[in-house]
Amino acid sequence: MTGIPLEIAKIKRRRVLPITLAVTLSGVAWTAMAIGKMAAKGKITVDAVTVLNQYNSVLPMVAPLMVAVLIVRVAGAEQENDMLTRLVAAGASRTSLWINKLLLIAGFLVIIHTIGFAGAIGFGLGSGATFDAGLTAQCLVLALVTSVELAAPLLVIALRGNRQPVVIAIGLALTVAGALLSLAPVWLQMVLPSTQIYAANPTKAVFDAANYVSGYALNPEGAALIPLVALIAAAVVAASAIVHRMWKVEA
Repeated sequence: MTGIPLEIAKIKRRRVLPITLAVTLSGVAWTAMAIGKMAAKGKITVDAVTVLNQYNSVLPMVAPLMVAVLIVRVAGAEQENDMLTRLVAAGASRTSLWINKLLLIAGFLVIIHTIGFAGAIGFGLGSGATFDAGLTAQCLVLALVTSVELAAPLLVIALRGNRQPVVIAIGLALTVAGALLSLAPVWLQMVLPSTQIYAANPTKAVFDAANYVSGYALNPEGAALIPLVALIAAAVVAASAIVHRMWKVEA
């Protein structure tokens, strides 16, 4: 048994999906509460743009911790019985092992983010919102790309001995950054994978003369940054693979 089937076999008892979904669904719950308040007040139309804007606004504070937990659960299976060192000593390719794990993590991210967006949209539909497939696809792709961009270097760190606490600490730090940088300049938001969701958000809030949110609209300028985010993510993944190959395995 090699490749992805081997990775799945090693983590099947670590409850990866339920634990990471619990973190993600906290963001869905927050979005549902925001949508419920809007629907109750009736001051802002609850449509597809509104729902996706609310969920995108909470993702930078939820996704980093979710990705960190996912990395820890997956990498933790490798740390048991010093499996990584044994595999490398037996002649297994360090790069292929890392790629297999990253592909597995990407698969989990697809499932987790799809369920998260489905939950948020479901609450929106219950409040009278419509469904916009194109806009939803843009937001989902952005969430997946930024999550993989964050997962790649975190996986490198987690596989170097017992580094799981460091990974969780980074996830928590990025969660705080997501809360602090929501109104930061776009160039600053583009620095971190989690806050790139703010910068490339295909939706935006509309403010009235008194500087209160009066509604939500499409944001073509943000959507235009999604390809750039994907390019940055590809560069980060490639750099992470190189670093992982160069670093010595630690027991």
